[in-house]
Amino acid sequence: MARAVSCGRAPWWRPEVQDESGFDPTASGAWRGFYVYAAGGQRHAMQLDLVFGATTVRGTGADDVGRFTIQGGFEPDGVRVWWHKQYAGAHAVWYEGVRDGAQPRLVYGGWRLPPFDAGGFKIWRGSQDDSLLTASALDSSELTREALAREVLAR
Repeated sequence: MARAVSCGRAPWWRPEVQDESGFDPTASGAWRGFYVYAAGGQRHAMQLDLVFGATTVRGTGADDVGRFTIQGGFEPDGVRVWWHKQYAGAHAVWYEGVRDGAQPRLVYGGWRLPPFDAGGFKIWRGSQDDSLLTASALDSSELTREALAREVLAR
């Protein structure tokens, strides 16, 4: 049964609803978002179904490349999130990002497919329309490794 708890700095996904472990069961479910290949580049939509554990994230999804699975983790009291996106029968992509403090169900950062390519991404919980997020929160021109590094170091 979910209940409000006080545990210092609350987990990022939904601090007001947590069980005894600090986990918010409502963070699991549908997420959507996009990835880009370069700053200012075209957005490639992705749909994800994520399941959050105490420090893990796993799930499935699809984008314009194909269907994939997600395996990764996060800092429950911090801002960092990471996972491998494994396409069925194909390559894997490493994702690493941070949650947005102003919009706790928004995660953004960078992806890498060494040695070939890298870019940025943003995902958000549920069926929230893009118009409900601030323009700066969705500005793909800010999705660069330098911008991510500034954001991580600032926290």
